[in-house]
Amino acid sequence: MRTPGTAGPRDVIRAGHGRYEIVFVGEPDPLLERMAPVVRPPADAADLMALRRREPAGIVAFSDAAVPPAADLAQRLGLPFHTPRTARLLTGKVEQRRALNAAGVSVTRFEAVAAPTALPAAAARIGFPAVVKPAVSDSSRWTQRCDSAADVRRFAAAAAADPGSPADWIVEEMLAPGVHPYGDVLADFVSVESVVQDGVPTHFAVTDRLAMAPPFRERGLLTPSLLAPAECGPLRDLATAALAALGVRSGLTHTEIKLTPDGPRIIEVNGRLGGWIGDLMRRVTDVDPVRWAMDVAAGRAVEAEAIAFREHAAVLLVQPPEGRHRVVEMAGPQLFRREPGVWQAWMRARPGDLVDSRAGSLQALYAVFVEADRGSMAARLRRLDAVARTAAVLEVPS
Repeated sequence: MRTPGTAGPRDVIRAGHGRYEIVFVGEPDPLLERMAPVVRPPADAADLMALRRREPAGIVAFSDAAVPPAADLAQRLGLPFHTPRTARLLTGKVEQRRALNAAGVSVTRFEAVAAPTALPAAAARIGFPAVVKPAVSDSSRWTQRCDSAADVRRFAAAAAADPGSPADWIVEEMLAPGVHPYGDVLADFVSVESVVQDGVPTHFAVTDRLAMAPPFRERGLLTPSLLAPAECGPLRDLATAALAALGVRSGLTHTEIKLTPDGPRIIEVNGRLGGWIGDLMRRVTDVDPVRWAMDVAAGRAVEAEAIAFREHAAVLLVQPPEGRHRVVEMAGPQLFRREPGVWQAWMRARPGDLVDSRAGSLQALYAVFVEADRGSMAARLRRLDAVARTAAVLEVPS
């Protein structure tokens, strides 16, 4: 399993070619089996012994959902990975915030909520504005800013009425908004990408995020950051403290940090490669973070310091309007590919699809990849935004 944009089977096969024999752990999949052997997750001692006979050198996971079962399997096989406890802290937002607060790292008020009907009371105790989100999720699914008691009541009612809504929630104080020094094309938060070996993190990139679509849908990212080097130092220090508080000893991590007026604050820490980071870094550097993840898992030392970036690279996720819509028409990706600096674009939806902003960042209409130098990146992103406004026709379903 993987988070969209992190690393798919072909990325793993390419990164491991000539270096590792790849085995996927999961349910039978004819397409996957064409690329590499697929084994079921071990259900008993005999299954575990069969997997052990393959003499695995390491285990990696590229989605939040895959981290806890990978941690359990790594422990059973005696392989380096996140411990089961650390895996829980990296994927459970309540447990993670509790651990960070206990360590004094970016202390943030929060409450755990076991049912949508309890959200209004929790939000009233936290105070407004508040952020309501699932206790376990990714890609900003079902994440909402609530500015008043009426807002949270409406949200809670919608969640209670939807059988697909999460069971467990977290309500957090809304961190004060900030400003990215580069300009309004970028959001007021960044991420720190790290390799952790024997408990020692090396932060190989700071990544900017493009200005968001409401309520909290990501519209892409840009690496390396357009922040000045001196501005990145405190961000790396905060990521180091967060990783220590969560007990991270090995692997790649992705730490999201908000740029508030009072300094950087942790949004969340993910125990896997960040989405889209591999695509962007392969374009503008000579390294592949997917290979790094495999090398760290296999116990090989990774030199991740002083990475040379040839250019800045960004991915723009063209998000539909807030709400529920049906896609009526979509232009082909060549509409974007002819723009300066665009090296790749593809459609992530098709005419007839229903897209819902409650699904978070997952339901983007297009993914568009662009490179530029520092001086021209803002203009190129604004131009692509203008093109995106004419690329698709949507309607509110009856």
